[in-house]
Amino acid sequence: MDVRLTIQPGSSAQEIGALLERRGLVRSRALWVLAASRWGYTSRFQAGDYTLSPSMSGRQLMDALTHGTVVSIKVTIPEGWKLDQIAREVAKTTGLCAATEFSDAASDKGHWPNLGFPSPPNGTLEGYLFPDTYPIDRDAKPEKMVAQMVARFREAIEPLKPDIDRSGMTIHQVVTLASIIEREIKVPEERPIAAQVFLLRLKKGMKLQSCATVQYLLPEPKEVLPLADTRIESPYNTYLHEGLPPGPIGSPGLDAIKAVLHPANTDYLFFRTEGNGPRHRFTRTEAEHEAAGR
Repeated sequence: MDVRLTIQPGSSAQEIGALLERRGLVRSRALWVLAASRWGYTSRFQAGDYTLSPSMSGRQLMDALTHGTVVSIKVTIPEGWKLDQIAREVAKTTGLCAATEFSDAASDKGHWPNLGFPSPPNGTLEGYLFPDTYPIDRDAKPEKMVAQMVARFREAIEPLKPDIDRSGMTIHQVVTLASIIEREIKVPEERPIAAQVFLLRLKKGMKLQSCATVQYLLPEPKEVLPLADTRIESPYNTYLHEGLPPGPIGSPGLDAIKAVLHPANTDYLFFRTEGNGPRHRFTRTEAEHEAAGR
């Protein structure tokens, strides 16, 4: 009966021989490793998944183990996730690095790949690790995973560059506002309306007053945001500071980015949730906004 086994990245010839012996593919790991060394195989073994037969000779096993392909691990990054959430998911799912190592790779320009777009001025790739499902190589370093996600962002944003140019905003501003839309709005058809609300408030010099930017500052999100939290001093707190925050508050998906680039033609300046559901009520004046909350 065939035997399926996985050779992990960095496995030595001795470790591989021990695995083959345990699985009944060789009688003596010591003799097999000695033969592999004599025939020049020990530096050629490849990590990967293999299907091997007990009927194979020692040399046939050596030859087979030089043709492995490094198998991948799937990691899914949902829309709106923050860098620290992504880092924890990558660490948990792949086991290839600590969450701090991944975060460091995305927050240290010395580890960044060739971005293909202006470097984020806030010094982190928060928002630029595009939400998607990624096949991660078993031998991937944090820098390679970050580069993979940035490359996917670059691929997704490329067709939108003419729209970004017409918007009068930088890529960083677009991604920052889209990240707020992503975390504030769950109903797809409301995203262009909310985008227009924020764009109008920016134009009029009004504070954005986005709960999502305050939630970004908290260790864990709160279902109801206390008034005291809206007074946390931070440039990301749009209740205290005018304009956009210094950078994205999560990784927006393509729909949120498109909403910023193609906002609805409305004159709403306020919105609030309706009841306990995901939908919002949009209003034009502060009086209407307050009445909608009663």
